[in-house]
Amino acid sequence: MRKFTTNISVIIALSFVAGCKNSALTYPLGAPKIDSGFGSYIGVNGGTRIAAHQGIDIIGNDGQEILAVADGIVLEATEERCWGPTIVVDHGKAIDNNKIIALYGHVGEMLVGEGDPIKRGQLIARLGNNQD
Repeated sequence: MRKFTTNISVIIALSFVAGCKNSALTYPLGAPKIDSGFGSYIGVNGGTRIAAHQGIDIIGNDGQEILAVADGIVLEATEERCWGPTIVVDHGKAIDNNKIIALYGHVGEMLVGEGDPIKRGQLIARLGNNQD
């Protein structure tokens, strides 16, 4: 995976309202539970992390749909050592003008490829059971 050297705001599979400075972010009703949150030192398996978590983990069923959180361009659709099959999407700029890059990891079936434009809510992958 390429190393991103610019300032970025990283989001992982979490829906939000972009561009609304005074809006409270709310987790969608009926959405799967976040099992390991951003900054957490506890992993989904209950183990202790050696560093603060850089994203969020949402547990789902094998084959569950993974939807894009916002419009964007697929930068990579690749196999990662840590996350298994992974889709990396550039979702443009955040309110603070930093880039928003989302990594969708542990996917089973990738439905988009490098360079594909995507829309918010688009089915981009299905969850896979590939965690050791």
